[in-house]
Amino acid sequence: MEFLLNGLIFPEEITLRLEDVSHQPVQVPDVLLGIRIFAMRKNDFFLQPFVTDGDGVAIVKKRDLLAEVAAHYDSGLMDYVEVESAQPTVEIRAITEAEIAKIIHARTHVWKSLLRGEADRWSSIEQLIEVYRRAANAKLSISSLRKDWGVRAAHCNYALVTQIL
Repeated sequence: MEFLLNGLIFPEEITLRLEDVSHQPVQVPDVLLGIRIFAMRKNDFFLQPFVTDGDGVAIVKKRDLLAEVAAHYDSGLMDYVEVESAQPTVEIRAITEAEIAKIIHARTHVWKSLLRGEADRWSSIEQLIEVYRRAANAKLSISSLRKDWGVRAAHCNYALVTQIL
């Protein structure tokens, strides 16, 4: 069964691969990536973090996306409209150093437990915070990209152009 969001269809699986301008792999682990879903009203959804492995690859499953949507609703139901009303275009990007610092602060001082949905991805809040603390994002410059998820796809494979700083 596909998850239909006003023309936006979550793929079953997404492979995000770090590559240089010559399409060679950039094998950096612990790079944190996010997927932004653009809302027509109220706040956008920032589904994250998705972590690269030692090959510079992050695999994102539809269930991970759904878990992150649930966490957004748990953090402030009135701040978000139904995800079904989102645009079919998504942005895939690296999480910035400033965002990582804000998230670590918020998760250690304000939101100190896992939100609904996050427990499907993380064993504890400490594990999630440690993922953010280990982030290798400061070592890289990564171009974001926009993709249309308006057609059903079992698997999407995207390369993010990456430069080591």
